[in-house]
Amino acid sequence: MSLDISRFRHIYFAEAQQRLSTIETLLLELDVDDPDIELLNFIIHEVNSFGCSSALFGYTDLTDAAHALESLLAHVWGGDLPFRSEMIDTMLAAADVLKAQLHAHRDGTPIDAAAVEAIRARLMTMTIAAMAAPHASYGLFEPSQAGL
Repeated sequence: MSLDISRFRHIYFAEAQQRLSTIETLLLELDVDDPDIELLNFIIHEVNSFGCSSALFGYTDLTDAAHALESLLAHVWGGDLPFRSEMIDTMLAAADVLKAQLHAHRDGTPIDAAAVEAIRARLMTMTIAAMAAPHASYGLFEPSQAGL
């Protein structure tokens, strides 16, 4: 017996929309000069959950874009990158693109592939910069807080 998950599609769209709204709200609450590690952790969890549920329904474009956002957030959380205001701007722009993608899937309309690729490139450029730089901790947490 196989499970037809398409009957849960409407629940996915409602939940995904709520997750994106939560992500935006939480991003706006972040203090660039002193980001709350628990708030960052919760945002990462929300982005990850959004990406995973999108993958479950076969929306790999949403999963890929969410993963790019999650990677940048993880590097900030891990102390690999100093948190900067342009990151918030980029993350909020990513949330807007994810919303547009979500609505396109829900409504059966074309996805703006150029916008998706542009935001993925912006997120990845910021993430690659973290990976290319010599490792430095920017003091967001002590290793013991991360279970290291």
